[in-house]
Amino acid sequence: MRIAVLCESTSDEAGLRILIEAILGHEATFARHRFRSRGWPSVYNLLAPLIRHLYYNTDTGALAIVADSDDSPSHQLDHEPRLAAARGCRFCELQLHAESVLHGLRRPRDRQALRLAIGVAVPALEAWYARGMGENSEEHWQRKLTENGHLRTNRLELKRKVYGTGKPTRRVQWERAKAAATEAAQDLDQLERLFPAGFGTFAHAVRAWETL
Repeated sequence: MRIAVLCESTSDEAGLRILIEAILGHEATFARHRFRSRGWPSVYNLLAPLIRHLYYNTDTGALAIVADSDDSPSHQLDHEPRLAAARGCRFCELQLHAESVLHGLRRPRDRQALRLAIGVAVPALEAWYARGMGENSEEHWQRKLTENGHLRTNRLELKRKVYGTGKPTRRVQWERAKAAATEAAQDLDQLERLFPAGFGTFAHAVRAWETL
């Protein structure tokens, strides 16, 4: 099965490929595509055209979509999608958007449905990489967001922990993202415990690709 990845940067994609293979438990074949995003708005805006492209023009079987939560409300496992999306939950926004696009696809007789896995990292993907470095969990970041109203300085500190600087070059970010993802992949159970709604939900969906 060929897998496509949509996320906020090329370094994010490099790290996510490693995590996806760890979740699946074997090497995966990844699809190349021309849709390149920079940040949350473009992930959301590129989702519909990318799904249509993958479905009608390629043999890609699955799409992994991952974004940062930044200062938006954190996803909860008991969210009612439409209400939560209206309040700014990015996971629910992506889920509803993707489902709407998939519902409108015409199914060729020889085409299987495109399988999806959505993950929203709280407050950013670097938190998954930095698990075990001090207080770092969805519960912790949700509490900090409630207290402060934003997590800008915290996201910068996470970057420093993972990349060694708050403003890494693309090369440094790519190399250290791969190294950090490789280390994080050694203990997926810990990642799922610390980030149940973000990473846990994503991992569950990825595993389901091979059982559908």
